[in-house]
Amino acid sequence: MAKKVKKIRGYLAIDLGASSGRGIVGIVNKGVLEIDEVFRFENQIKVASDSTFWDLKKLEENVLECIKKACEKYEIESIGIDTWGVDYVYIGEKGKPLANPSTYRDPKTEGIIEKISKEFNLDELYIEAGIQHIEINTIFQIYADKIYRNINLSKAKSLALMPNYLAYFLTGKLFSEKTIASTTGLLSHSTKVWNEETCKKLGIYYRLPRIISPGFQIGILKKRIADEIGVKRIKVIAVCSHDTQSATMLIPVEKGKTAFLSCGTWSLFGVELDEAYIDISRQREWTNEQAFGDKINYLKNLTGLWILQQLRKQEIKKAGDKGIDEYTFEKLEKKARAEKPFTHYINTEDARFKGFDDVSENIKKYLLETGQNPIENIGQMVRAIYEGLAFQYRKALKEIENIPIGETTYGKCKQIYILGGGAQDKLLCQIIADVCQIEVVTGNKEATAVGNILVQLMSANNNITLERAKNLGNNMGESIRYYPNKIENIEQIVKVYEEITSNIEIEN
Repeated sequence: MAKKVKKIRGYLAIDLGASSGRGIVGIVNKGVLEIDEVFRFENQIKVASDSTFWDLKKLEENVLECIKKACEKYEIESIGIDTWGVDYVYIGEKGKPLANPSTYRDPKTEGIIEKISKEFNLDELYIEAGIQHIEINTIFQIYADKIYRNINLSKAKSLALMPNYLAYFLTGKLFSEKTIASTTGLLSHSTKVWNEETCKKLGIYYRLPRIISPGFQIGILKKRIADEIGVKRIKVIAVCSHDTQSATMLIPVEKGKTAFLSCGTWSLFGVELDEAYIDISRQREWTNEQAFGDKINYLKNLTGLWILQQLRKQEIKKAGDKGIDEYTFEKLEKKARAEKPFTHYINTEDARFKGFDDVSENIKKYLLETGQNPIENIGQMVRAIYEGLAFQYRKALKEIENIPIGETTYGKCKQIYILGGGAQDKLLCQIIADVCQIEVVTGNKEATAVGNILVQLMSANNNITLERAKNLGNNMGESIRYYPNKIENIEQIVKVYEEITSNIEIEN
């Protein structure tokens, strides 16, 4: 009789993004953290005639497949789930979703901030939550549901944010983890509980689950689910379930001030603070998000690689069969590298670049409207996107460095620590270093999944401190450092960019 091979103990991170999801297992081997991607799947926004939504049933199936695949290879100790922020599921009286959840790119929120301002004081909302007012926020989505989608909230027993819903699907236990809850605009930054007055006014206060912190054991897999996929009843742990906060778990403890950039579909640029900063942040449109260990990630939500992702997708479709090979990210980067710098300027925060419209045509129109020379090829287009992003990061960096704290300011940052998919793009990293005139250091390309795993490890072992966990995550691979090239006229280049991009009113 063959001897049964003992499986290696592992921790499963289910990391869901707006375009894909992965099941990644973390194992500690002789004091070194190793990861293994056991399953990957697409997660595409579904587009209907006047709305966009997530295919919840497909997400559930893929989450179960992640668990099944992981258990085939490893002895899984626990599961943690992280996702993008703000989106949510209405749960009915029988404990089932009332419908597929709409997405943060749903057109229902266009112009919603102006409408809600007639019932809610926007300054008071910011003072309480400390969250940048952008239309995708949960508070604005719920308001849009009421006035545009005619959703009857009386039919909803609970409202669950995406990672919390998936944990509920697995365990039958519903909570709201604080880092994802802080993306809603409904959580008090000071008390770290739901803002009762605002939530009651929206009609959702009694539908919101209790707030918990990362490391809390939510429950164990339902017997029915465990039996269905042939695994044991595994613990489900609350991690930093907002993917950004999972990623920032890996920001190292450095001498000197470090700004971080989580660069994926979205860009989140900020610094870690001990407490929320409210005074002038409302005017600057900055966000105070809850992070691990009662820290605050003071950050700005900016457009990320969505523009490039959409451009690539659209150009592949136009090119037909040869498009997939012609428009790889590597080839697009190579084409951009061959072009001269700072020949075209676009404001990547213009709303026209945030939707599903033709990116190429929108860039051409933008250049025409701002009196610039027309673009000649896709390499120039990609370079304009990279540089447009970098100019926004520079602006955010300067705002951080000039935060008034007492009688002084936050002070000059030593480096930008870049996480996520953008860290793999060498040209983008160098352009950021050049435009911002600061050292750029790349972090773990799987920072989100690794941060998820680190919280599970700390939950399982009290001897693993936050510093040790950070070291485990950051010792997995070699960081790349990008030093800024000396650009004599960078201030003049920035001035030209600001003048050109201020000549057009940002589309809403």
